[in-house]
Amino acid sequence: MSTRNANGSATSFRGGDVIFSDNGDKIIDEKDMQVIGNPNPDFFGGINTRLTYGNWTIDALATFSVGGDAYNYARRELESQSGYANQTEAVMRRWRTDGQQTDIPKASWGDPMGNSRFSDRWIEDASYLRLKTVSLSYKVPVKPTALKYIHIYATGNNLVTFSKYLGYDPNSAQPRVFTVKVLIHFWSLNTNTCSWV
Repeated sequence: MSTRNANGSATSFRGGDVIFSDNGDKIIDEKDMQVIGNPNPDFFGGINTRLTYGNWTIDALATFSVGGDAYNYARRELESQSGYANQTEAVMRRWRTDGQQTDIPKASWGDPMGNSRFSDRWIEDASYLRLKTVSLSYKVPVKPTALKYIHIYATGNNLVTFSKYLGYDPNSAQPRVFTVKVLIHFWSLNTNTCSWV
């Protein structure tokens, strides 16, 4: 098996190169491309809950997605082993000697055999379970005056995600956010209206 070079010549794959599926012509090129992965989840949803005890309230939202595939571009860049860029620890498992069984190909400057080209090596299961939002609030008791009540809130978003996906986020790049706020509610004042005729 070989790959076609830019000048039209062929270079044979050797030990440590990725083993690609071939259409039978023993040349790995665009004729061997096929549809890989499906970005659509089998099902997805969320669970929302609110618990109240006395003046305390906690709200939580968990979201999930089952099935669906994602292309891990960051992993492709960080495991390509074709230049000076930093790489992940996974490249320590790279192929080094004949007979070695590994899931990481050999390191080759410039990647002449295309070992890091787009392939199912970079497609991963994007299923996840995420604690999307948790909000804790306390209603401060106040004496009946002009103040009706005071609410103190603390909210966290995208707190934790459970997934086999090796990238940053199987859904999209959503940062963790923490918010604290205080709401002060006043009694509404009744005003009389006058009409002049």
